[in-house]
Amino acid sequence: MFGRLSRTSLGLIALLGAGSLAYSVAIEPRVLRLRQFRTGIPSLPAELEGLRVAFLSDFHVRGPGRGEGLTAQALDLVAQEQPDLVLLGGDYFDKGHWDDTSAVFDGLSAFQNVIGVLGNHDQKRGEGVAERVCQGMTQRGVVMLRNSAITLRLRNHDVTIAGVDDPYTNHDDLEQTLRGSDWPLILLAHAPVIESSLEPGTAGLVLTGHTHGGQIRLSPAKTLTPLDSTFYLDRLLGRRVSKYQRGFHWVRGNLLYVSNGIGTTRLPVRFMAPPEVTIFHLSRQAPHTNEPCDSADRYVEDIG
Repeated sequence: MFGRLSRTSLGLIALLGAGSLAYSVAIEPRVLRLRQFRTGIPSLPAELEGLRVAFLSDFHVRGPGRGEGLTAQALDLVAQEQPDLVLLGGDYFDKGHWDDTSAVFDGLSAFQNVIGVLGNHDQKRGEGVAERVCQGMTQRGVVMLRNSAITLRLRNHDVTIAGVDDPYTNHDDLEQTLRGSDWPLILLAHAPVIESSLEPGTAGLVLTGHTHGGQIRLSPAKTLTPLDSTFYLDRLLGRRVSKYQRGFHWVRGNLLYVSNGIGTTRLPVRFMAPPEVTIFHLSRQAPHTNEPCDSADRYVEDIG
């Protein structure tokens, strides 16, 4: 009897494992979701109430999976939403294989205000390729920030956006980025390891990607655990490790968001970390005033 139960249990486990594998290869990496959040920034100027900011990251075009198709789909989604500002978190082509002839990012030229930073994959093949990435994105109307800031005029108000070069590969210089600029409404960084450099109130909102939400994970937590593949990978590579892996976090008086990104790298697989495009609806009011002031939950409401 016990032998039969054991065989049945093993069969069910094997069936569950096969189903999870099929889902993580054939379904989750192919289904792009649009996430929208009402995001409270108490110091937001009144003129910017309701400002909508789209964030896209980790495209990994020409990598494993459907990075190119999902990128085209993501740009279509953003075009339908018509945000005031479009921000890009880096890793445009997988492993830095920038292709000047590719039209995949041409759709960015349809948006008025697009700002981007470089990711670690954009740095993989040296400074010359990193500059080619910047030039190619600039030709498509993107303002590329490399440890610098820019002030835009949105809704008749000056808005400062700051962007560090990739912190995962130690190209970031936050002090230089903020030097001589007003308080940035948004700080853009490829990887959440930028959190180690943040001072209280560095920016209204800090946007990062890089982790792919874990890409393959078994943990329900938003922070890094041994059930995340990246728990081991970054240590093996000797890279900087951040405990912030996905979603919103309150870090040293800053609201930090870590995106799941769009494409995949190394393997065309996602599990419990679906690809996403994110739109933030900025507000002067915190949506959940019953939550503590030092909790990300106070400042965020999921609206779709």
